[in-house]
Amino acid sequence: MKKWKVMKRIYLFILTVVCTILSRGQTNIVALSLENIATTDIRQNMSIQCDTTIGLNYSSAITGLSVSGTIILHHASNSLVRITLQDDYNTEYLVYELYPLLADSTTATFENVAFETSVLDNVTAERLNIKIVNATLQLDEINTSTHMISNYATRQTSTLNAHRAYTINKLNENLEKNNMTWRAGETSISQLTYEEKKAMFGGEVPNLGGLEYYVGGVFVMPNYDYNAVGNSVSTLSATSSSTSYVSEWDWRNRHGKNWMTPVKNQGLQCGSCWSFAAIGAIESYTNLYYNKLLNIDLSEQEIVSCYGVDGCRGGNPQSALQRSKNYGIIDEESFPYVGINGNCDSKSDDPKELIKIENHQLFVHSFYPENRLKEILHKAPIVVDIPSWRHFLTLVGYYTVQVGDEIVLDEFTENKTIIEEGSPLIGATAWILKNSWGESFGEDGYIYLVTDWENFGDANYIVGEITSLQYNEDSIAIEDADNDGYYFWGIGEKPEDVPSWAQEKADGDDSNPLYGALDAYGNLENISLSPYPDITINTEVVWNEDDYIYNNVRIVNGGKLTVSANIKKYFASTITVENGGELIINGGSIVRGSIVVKNSGTMSITNGGEIQLSESNNLKIEQGGILNQSLGKVKIID
Repeated sequence: MKKWKVMKRIYLFILTVVCTILSRGQTNIVALSLENIATTDIRQNMSIQCDTTIGLNYSSAITGLSVSGTIILHHASNSLVRITLQDDYNTEYLVYELYPLLADSTTATFENVAFETSVLDNVTAERLNIKIVNATLQLDEINTSTHMISNYATRQTSTLNAHRAYTINKLNENLEKNNMTWRAGETSISQLTYEEKKAMFGGEVPNLGGLEYYVGGVFVMPNYDYNAVGNSVSTLSATSSSTSYVSEWDWRNRHGKNWMTPVKNQGLQCGSCWSFAAIGAIESYTNLYYNKLLNIDLSEQEIVSCYGVDGCRGGNPQSALQRSKNYGIIDEESFPYVGINGNCDSKSDDPKELIKIENHQLFVHSFYPENRLKEILHKAPIVVDIPSWRHFLTLVGYYTVQVGDEIVLDEFTENKTIIEEGSPLIGATAWILKNSWGESFGEDGYIYLVTDWENFGDANYIVGEITSLQYNEDSIAIEDADNDGYYFWGIGEKPEDVPSWAQEKADGDDSNPLYGALDAYGNLENISLSPYPDITINTEVVWNEDDYIYNNVRIVNGGKLTVSANIKKYFASTITVENGGELIINGGSIVRGSIVVKNSGTMSITNGGEIQLSESNNLKIEQGGILNQSLGKVKIID
């Protein structure tokens, strides 16, 4: 069974929470209410079902604002009512927000509620902005205060902490009650004010459904259609059923290595996720191309500053990849990230590194099923768009939810949930996404996301060669790390330097000798289960063509094997020269595996022949065995 563990949460604030119970509607709502009400604006029969702006005209600046009313949520998971206060500087403050995971029922009555607006610093109130998604708002009252506030900074911090604590508690209460597969907690994003979130999302906070509080597990998109699992649009390939595809893929653990570079943080005031997602793909592609964990840190700031428009208000990853194709991207040290638009002229003219990609391609998700995206992902990580979040991320893997999966939600208490028979998530794809909100968000900076295929936007992926200031084609590592005869050389074409006797296809898992190449659907060839019977040689036999031999070979009395070609052996196979048998390596080679020469058996290495073994004890000359090594050699290879 699989386990997804939540990282140890290091809380940055000690939250002091004072709770109260309001007499109407939702219970256990935190005491984020307005003291010393100066005015109450009665709104009679004001029913709101779409985005609305309410102008405000107060005679003086205010130090607090709250609202009262009733909300009806029309969708079980994808409803939202959000009320914000906008001042004369266009700064917005969250007054109240409700979505299903924060509600005890589909109808919620609230009274004198002020999430971020119970403590204001003499604000000139211009308007209320109301966001409505599948809901109806009956707004009864708008209350204001002009009471002078002492120790404002301390009071404001306490209010913001209380708002977050209330939200986290309410989310977890409902997540647990509804047997949901993720949990809420303090994150790098939950600590932001509404205005800071707005800047980070390029000017508008999307309907996140609690995502900003996600600390682990599998996040299910609020508008996810459970009935879509298994349908032809979301799970079937045009050429093969979904069952043909490998059920799990993760570039953080391929060939026994993590090919992803460290998670970064785009900061509070810059909507630069598009730059970070593109750079994340380029950095990992570079690792895979050279088959080395180079982990080159490239400059997101270059993309933001050289975009040509306001890069901190959002952009297109295609532009970032196109810049890498046309000009290359320099290293982080030569143009450090500052989280503002900056100036393109600030980049170094003498960078330490410059990575150029050969090309990139657009994946139009409406043209293809999701399994086509999986096929592309098997080559390298991809830049993807989640339009409803107004956010770009780097796609690094996926997982197909199955019966019995164990999802650990809290590593301190081992709190977990298990996918049981009948779960509507069975068969769903949980996409693994590298985010740009720092390691204190999600699972070490990553998200497991279940969403309808229609909620994906178009994707961008890299193809072709990489050029670098520091590395060239000779830098590509060609290795058989698990000694199974299958070589891995990264994601490029097979290099000429690969030994002639190596398999034509690259190793699909170079950390496990039991597996060979990948098929088109990401499945590994299981070479350990192939039925290769022993070969018995009892006459004169000559091997004069390069070949790969999986079998154990026995040269018995009267048998003579002459090797004049390059023979690659399966790592776990053995050539045994028994009593009266003879093995001659005449100008050829035997690579890998083991050789045992028993009593009265004979092995000769002549005419420049070689034996190449991974360990010295893979060659055993037993007592009475004969080794003639006049014009050949035995080598130990890595």
